[in-house]
Amino acid sequence: MIKKIFITSFILFSIFSFSQDKKVNGYSGATKYNSNKKTFKGTVSGKIIDETTKENLAYTNVSLTNLKTNKIVEGTVTEERGKFNFNDVVTGKYKISISFIGYTTKELEFELTGSKPDYNFKRILLTPSSNKIAEIEINEEKAIYENKIDKIVYNPENDINQSADDATDVLRKAPLLSVDLDGNVSLRGSKNIKFLINGKTSAFFSSDAATALQMIPADQIKSVEVITSPGAKYDGEGDAGIVNIITKKKIIDGYKGTISGSFGTRVNRQSLNLMLGKGRFGLSAKGGAHYSWPRIGITDYERKDWDALEDTNTLLRNGETYSQWIGYRGGIDMFYDLNAFQSITSSLSFSGRDKFNDDSTQIKYTGIDTSYNYKSILNSTSVTNQVEWSSDFTKKFADNEDREFSLAFQISGEFEDEETKINENNSLITNLNDGIGIEKTFQIDYTHPFGRTKKKYEGGGSGEKMQQKSEHRGRMGGGKRGSSGSSSATNKIEIGAKYIDRDKNFEYSTQENDIVPLLQPEETFNYNQ
Repeated sequence: MIKKIFITSFILFSIFSFSQDKKVNGYSGATKYNSNKKTFKGTVSGKIIDETTKENLAYTNVSLTNLKTNKIVEGTVTEERGKFNFNDVVTGKYKISISFIGYTTKELEFELTGSKPDYNFKRILLTPSSNKIAEIEINEEKAIYENKIDKIVYNPENDINQSADDATDVLRKAPLLSVDLDGNVSLRGSKNIKFLINGKTSAFFSSDAATALQMIPADQIKSVEVITSPGAKYDGEGDAGIVNIITKKKIIDGYKGTISGSFGTRVNRQSLNLMLGKGRFGLSAKGGAHYSWPRIGITDYERKDWDALEDTNTLLRNGETYSQWIGYRGGIDMFYDLNAFQSITSSLSFSGRDKFNDDSTQIKYTGIDTSYNYKSILNSTSVTNQVEWSSDFTKKFADNEDREFSLAFQISGEFEDEETKINENNSLITNLNDGIGIEKTFQIDYTHPFGRTKKKYEGGGSGEKMQQKSEHRGRMGGGKRGSSGSSSATNKIEIGAKYIDRDKNFEYSTQENDIVPLLQPEETFNYNQ
């Protein structure tokens, strides 16, 4: 079946390539807009040093100018150790201008090519001067919202008014989206949304999307794509739309660490991020926790009824609740750009959420002819953990930057453990609910551009298999109360080269009367956690 899929895809590629613009690559069929045009991107880096003292010069102004347009395309200042770095610089001829108060301005020309897209000046010496030099001021307006053919893009990193802690806060400012107080996201009134991370599905969104969004720090989000008419590439059939969260690929030269935290009346957050980078290689580790304060509720209710003889019926009801939740996340990300055309990324992420809830109720009724006591205690715990590992290989082509081939592998798992104990008048019922879900995905995507209007043919597809099994059983009073079970399997194949293998198993069990009976009910109830 996979071979047939590949053959079908490449036949389609060939048909489309020979029916479009004549300026095509004879081997690949991809349109050449201009074979001499350098469209790939590289990096420019270096280190500024005082020529006399050989000390690093921090906060030195460095500007990058395109020699063809004679316009400044980017500017920065050096860090503490005198280093600077420009990322995503389109290949071409440039010059850098280095200026600092008390030093002579220096200009250096260089060229980035497709075969050598990176340029490292290493050490640049500045000569001290008695004349003061005015600083270079660079102003650039960056788009916050972008309206494209198939999607609307929100760039929070360009929004100076953005003040957010996690992805939930970022989505509140994204167009067409609305977020309620519990973190549930809706698109034009519908909550049937498919969430993606960097264009791929994630196990973190399989059970509780609101919790998963709270685990993504806002400072790691580069952009949010709202896709209202998803194509087959996204497997978005039946969804109101797709929200694709693009994370930042942070390129640094050296190391960097950040610690942040916040405390509030509802939620508290703490996080730690470490980054290490050298050239085109980068490694980062992240971790964090968010949790709620203990929530305690007390209920006191009393009702009295009198009849004509002034006899009294009294109903007393006392209750107390205690709940709290704790969430945590962590992960390691790695990327390596082999060259300007090929890159490898890999990431390992995990997260979890624990919920605790205790609820006790005591009812005492004293009547003329009858009286009774009722006492119930409900204890529930829910532990959910997710782990995910993904690796990607992306290759672009020198004749056209929109032509792209990518391979991706992802394996994710979700583990659920729920326990509920209900004690009603010394009769204990214990419900256990354990679930395990494993999903494996192998995906191949190919984008082929046609014509000067930059039309694209995106080839891809998926084969999906899902199995679910559930069982429930229990006993009461030494007899079998009943049992039930169900299983289902679905198979789905789409044109392309994407394979998904998903298995889920669930087990349920019920136990009763497996603890020492409670003491006789009393008139008052004291609860200690």
